[in-house]
Amino acid sequence: MNEDLAAFWQWFSGEQQRLHIMAAESPGNLVDEVNSELGTLGLPLSCEVGVGPEEPIELIFSADGARTNFSLARALVKLAPSSDSWAFIPLKPPRGFDFKTDYEGLEIDPRDLWFLPLDVNDHPDLLGIRIGIPGLEGTEDPDMLLDACWMVLDTALGEESATVDLAHVDCTELPANPTSSGFMVLTELPEFIRWRKRSGRCPS
Repeated sequence: MNEDLAAFWQWFSGEQQRLHIMAAESPGNLVDEVNSELGTLGLPLSCEVGVGPEEPIELIFSADGARTNFSLARALVKLAPSSDSWAFIPLKPPRGFDFKTDYEGLEIDPRDLWFLPLDVNDHPDLLGIRIGIPGLEGTEDPDMLLDACWMVLDTALGEESATVDLAHVDCTELPANPTSSGFMVLTELPEFIRWRKRSGRCPS
């Protein structure tokens, strides 16, 4: 596997100038090329790119929520060449809740979402949540809603926390009085997770 990791960076170094131009002109094509090379080498990772007004360009290597591949993402980045133009990041970092997203035509502002803590079967150390979404029409595809919720959590909490700290997620229409139904605003979820860990109720 180490040979495959080294082979990826050998490819990247040889294409670096072209990929740098592509990041500015067509980030989507950059993602496609990097993902293609990862697939060719049999590395079960994917990449995302973050292009801001200033360098470095972020190249994020995701395990796509597969906890068993977290160490592989870290190992790949550990072998990355030093660069002032690129920032290589293992796993999607936490971005907070100050964003909006459009998922399959469904517009979601995470700051409008709430969550209800759930017990997970007979495992009090595990945390499940039910996300309350306001304004649902009742015609939305349940699988699409759940995928959208996971995407929000992945972005807001970061890939590692979303995968490790949450054992179950489902979603529903937000009740008319969410507080009386036990819901909390979603922006409080990171602190709720920290509280559970301090109380010894979450796996480390």
